Amino acid sequence: LFGRMLVADGQFAEEEDVVDVAVVFLEGLVEAVDQKVLRVNTRADGHVFVTPEFWLLTAPIGLDYVKDLLRTRRKGRRYNFPRHEIFRALSSDGHLVGIVSGVKGNAVRIYEVDAVDWDEPLELYGLAIPSESLPVQPNLVPLFEGTVTFKREIKSGRDKE
Repeated sequence: LFGRMLVADGQFAEEEDVVDVAVVFLEGLVEAVDQKVLRVNTRADGHVFVTPEFWLLTAPIGLDYVKDLLRTRRKGRRYNFPRHEIFRALSSDGHLVGIVSGVKGNAVRIYEVDAVDWDEPLELYGLAIPSESLPVQPNLVPLFEGTVTFKREIKSGRDKE
């Protein structure tokens, strides 16, 4: 009975509903930026770096903040996707820069992020999501004033803490 009430309220999907994990996650990413859950373009504890071509979402921290928002939000359905399911959905739907759809590999890569006023660049694990992949545009997100460079792939595609 409680489960039916949650489904009727729209907080949980019925078992028969097919959920597009990639679209739900990308909508959650924009929602997290709009609600200031994620720190945008900041050196100290930055979660997402926005360039004209792509958004670099840090993993696992930035990714987990988006997952938590989807799991605990008050309005709309709640979702609790495991990381590997998010990685698989984003890469298979072509929502990751430099990841070929259908090719087994790692979604999380290492990037170097540098800005003019920083003493030295940061090396971050992250997901590079093309700007055109976002299903909705966020409210006034400034572009990162610096460079984001792909450095290398990580050895394992398994979840890491």
